[in-house]
Amino acid sequence: MKYLAVMDGSFNLTFRFFFNSIHKGIAGNMIISRGNDELVYSKTELIYLCLYAHGFSSDSISEYFNGNKVLLKDVMQNITTKEHSRNWLRIMFNVFKKSILNKEDFTHPLINKVCVSYSKLLLEMDFSRFENSFITYPNILGFFYHECEATLVNHYNQLPEHSKLIAKEKRMLTTRYNYFSNMELINQGNGSVFSIANDQYLTKISKKLESFNWFSIFKKVIEYRLLELPQIDADFIQSEQIKTKMNILNLRLSKKYSKNELQLHIYQELLSLYAAIEFRHFQNADLLY
Repeated sequence: MKYLAVMDGSFNLTFRFFFNSIHKGIAGNMIISRGNDELVYSKTELIYLCLYAHGFSSDSISEYFNGNKVLLKDVMQNITTKEHSRNWLRIMFNVFKKSILNKEDFTHPLINKVCVSYSKLLLEMDFSRFENSFITYPNILGFFYHECEATLVNHYNQLPEHSKLIAKEKRMLTTRYNYFSNMELINQGNGSVFSIANDQYLTKISKKLESFNWFSIFKKVIEYRLLELPQIDADFIQSEQIKTKMNILNLRLSKKYSKNELQLHIYQELLSLYAAIEFRHFQNADLLY
């Protein structure tokens, strides 16, 4: 459901089904503690953030507001005020950091398949043989993460040539992400979803990546390794892997889960591990600071 293809400006049964699913999944307002204060996100604002995170265009999102541009602007203004920022990459980073949205809900569907495969592997392991050494068991979660990376890169490499970014488009993205100031990006992006009607290259990039705002384009850039990205601190990766191994070990040693429930919990641990490392790329991005 999460990655239904919705092209820019379209509003059809696919989008309506997608929106209705999100609408039902969000129970109501969310209250976030911030020091001694409480920050309240309305259901409408949460729906906007969810659609934005899924890469929908401004035209598609506006359909939720019945084409009411004033109401759409008010929702966007409310969010920027609450986050004290008009940089939507920064806003989305904060939204995920504060768990207003869950990182795991926005991973690529191919990652889900890798998680299923490794959850089966970890479920079938004979823990009685090495439960005391499982924490240092050589590289199994390293293998998992590298397979996630390779799966996404291979997926992109196997796309038809007309669906891949050309060198000039990659250079444009590099310029956008590495050299434009935040305010320049905001102005060109109209505060949220960038205007691309008069820019043939950005139009092509959006259609090729099926992403229609800066956050979702940057997410695809990270997933497919389309640009040179800063290296993630090895200590962070090791820490996340050890935490995940400990959680999986505790799950395996527990007696309260059925086999299917246990595999689901292991799957969720693997998905959380991948999402945490992917999210770290956003934290490393110069544009967020």
